[in-house]
Amino acid sequence: MENLTKKIHVPDILVALSDKMSTLNAPLYIVGGYVRNTLLGTDPLDIDICAKLTIDELLPILNQLNIKVAYSNTKMGTLKLRYNNLSFEYATLRYEDYKKMGARTPHMVQFVDDIKIDAMRRDFTINALYYDIKNEKIIDNVGGLKDLEEKLLVEVEHDTLDYDATRLLRMIKYATLYNLSIEDDTFLHAKNNLPLLNELSKDTLETALCDIMSIVCDKNKKHLGKIIDELSIDTVEFKTEFLPLINDFLNYIQI
Repeated sequence: MENLTKKIHVPDILVALSDKMSTLNAPLYIVGGYVRNTLLGTDPLDIDICAKLTIDELLPILNQLNIKVAYSNTKMGTLKLRYNNLSFEYATLRYEDYKKMGARTPHMVQFVDDIKIDAMRRDFTINALYYDIKNEKIIDNVGGLKDLEEKLLVEVEHDTLDYDATRLLRMIKYATLYNLSIEDDTFLHAKNNLPLLNELSKDTLETALCDIMSIVCDKNKKHLGKIIDELSIDTVEFKTEFLPLINDFLNYIQI
């Protein structure tokens, strides 16, 4: 485990929430894109927060601070929160298990109190960095800080890309958007798993492809083209209903 003492900007309401949760021995962490982008020096995205408290344990504290719940998923332990003009997503630390490849949704979720376990369900190491709000430090259990410094995209575990095919497309998006190289084993694993895209719904595939196309520009188009070419997406046997989406995508980026 590697820790980096670094103060990053945290909204006052989250500092207040962290203080209250600390009295219950439940550190509050910011995790994912907000931490990653802060370290990269790019605009931070929406804030994802997590802790060991379950929804039922957290709700009284949210009420004390007048933080509103916009949506909840009890099974997954997630909440969409609103405070004035700010929004956050909260997740109880959890372990996930999947029955089959491409399932996307875990068949078993177990709430835990260890961020080391929670980190293993994340997609890539650079997205598994946790910022301890109370102690103002970044906690890295998977080598994400080193990978970020080396501008390398690495899956958290060897089966990270087996269970959610949208992660394959997010890999392409992150590598393109942040000019990252994809680690060799991660790339090979992704290439072998491309047929799992057929497990997605048409709407999900279209949304993910459009998400990639929305970040394409002259600066990154060549890098994206190289990734797509080496993945050999055009050789994958897709469902007939998916072919127009795939062809439009490939034509858009002019592969």
